[in-house]
Amino acid sequence: MKQNIFCIILILGSIYAQAQNNYTQLPRINKVVLNDNSNVTIIEENADQSGISVTSNKKPGYRVKEGVLYIDDQSIAKIAINNLNQIEANDVSVVTLNGGFSKGLEVIANDATRVKINGNLDVVVIEANDASYITLDGKANSLNVKTNDASKVDGSMIAKHLFAKSFDVSRIVVYGDKYVDTQVNDHSNIEILKNPSTKSTVSDSVIVEEETIRHEMDDQFDGVGKDIEKWNKKKIKWRPNQRVWSGFEMSVTGLSNDLFDFQPNELHEQWAIEQPSVSFHINILEHKFRLGTDYVKFLSGLGMQWDVLRLKKDVTLQNSRDKIQLVDSQYGTDLKKNNLILGQIQIPLLLNFNTKPGSKYNFHIDGGVVVGYRFKQVQKQEIVVDYKTSIDQNIKSQFHQNPFDFSATLRLGVGEWSVFGMYDLTSLYKKNEGPQLKVWNIGVTIIPF
Repeated sequence: MKQNIFCIILILGSIYAQAQNNYTQLPRINKVVLNDNSNVTIIEENADQSGISVTSNKKPGYRVKEGVLYIDDQSIAKIAINNLNQIEANDVSVVTLNGGFSKGLEVIANDATRVKINGNLDVVVIEANDASYITLDGKANSLNVKTNDASKVDGSMIAKHLFAKSFDVSRIVVYGDKYVDTQVNDHSNIEILKNPSTKSTVSDSVIVEEETIRHEMDDQFDGVGKDIEKWNKKKIKWRPNQRVWSGFEMSVTGLSNDLFDFQPNELHEQWAIEQPSVSFHINILEHKFRLGTDYVKFLSGLGMQWDVLRLKKDVTLQNSRDKIQLVDSQYGTDLKKNNLILGQIQIPLLLNFNTKPGSKYNFHIDGGVVVGYRFKQVQKQEIVVDYKTSIDQNIKSQFHQNPFDFSATLRLGVGEWSVFGMYDLTSLYKKNEGPQLKVWNIGVTIIPF
C-alpha cells in the first residue's frame, strides 16, 4: 500500500513538473506579438535555437509564421531568444524583457499593456499607446521614445542620446546624457533627469511642456542610427511645434452674392468692391486632438480677423429702424477714401490631414468651418475739403448685422506655411434688413507662430 502511494506521488510530481517546465524549441524568430492578456517573460540567450517554456498548467496558444511568434489565449510563458528585433504587445498583456539585445530593439505597446525592460542596449525604439505603461532599467546608447493616448514611460534607464515625443495627455520620465531632442503637445509633458539618484529633485530635471526643444549635438560623440547621423549633419535650431492655424495671415477679400462671383450682382452694384481690398488675420491659439493616428487630427483654436473693403462708389452707410443700405454720398466725388471695415473673433473647427507628422516638409490639407462673432462694422471716409485739406469721418454701424458668422474654409500647406480660402455661409446682414452679401477671402500665411 505504501509503495502504491509512493508511486502515485512520483507520477503526480512528474506530471506537475512537466506542466511547469514544458520547454519547446522554436524556429528562428525576430519578432514577438502578444494578444489576449498574455503574460510573457523574454530573455536573451546566446543559443542557436530559441525556445518557449510553459510556466503554468495551461498550455499557451502560440504559432510561428515567417519569423514572427504570435502568443494568444491568456498564456503565461517564458521565451528564450537570441535575435529579437521587435515586440508588439496588445490587449492588456504583460511583458518582461531581460538581456542585452545589443543589436537594437523596437517595442510597441497598445491597449493598456504593461512592459518592463531591463538590460543594456545599443538602440531601442519605444512606442506606448492607449494608456500603456512601460518601465525602463539599464543603459542605452540611443533611446527613442514616443507616447500617445495617456500612456507613460519611466524608469532608471540612462540614455546617451535621447529622442522623446509625448502627445495626448501622456508623460515621459527619462534620463538623457549628451544629446536630447524632445517634442510635446496636447497637455503632455517630458521630464529629463541627469541620473537616477536625482529623480525626485525638480531642480536637477528639465520639464518640457507644449514646445519643441532642439539641442545641438556634441561634436565628439559617435553617431548611432540614421536619426542621430541626420541630426549630426545639420545645425539644430529652436522652433515651435508645427502649427497650421496660428500665425499672422493676409488675404484678398471681397463681397459676393454667389460662390463663384467675386462681386455683388447688378441688384447691389453700389456694394461693388475695389481691389486690392485686404484682410488681416491674427490666430493666437491652436490645439489639435489626435483621431486615432498622427495623420488625422481635429483642430480648434482662437483668432481675429479684420476685413478692409474698399468701396468703388462714393456711397455712405445709412441706418434706419428697419434696414441698412448704401446711399449716394452728400460729398459727391470728394471722397478720397471710402472703406468698410469689419472685425470678428473666430474659432476654427477643422479636420487636419497630414503626410509627415512633425516634419518641416509635412504636406497638410485642412478643411471645415470657422465660427465667428462680429464685433465691429465701421465705414471710414476721408473727405477732401479743398485741394490742401481733408477730414476723416467714421460711421459706426453694427445694426442689422448678423452677429454670428459661419465660414467654410480649405487650407493647403507645407510645414507651417499655408494658402487658404474662406467663404461665408451666412450673410453679412440679417434677412430683410440688408443685402444678402457674403465675405470671401483668399490668402497666405505671412508669419507662423
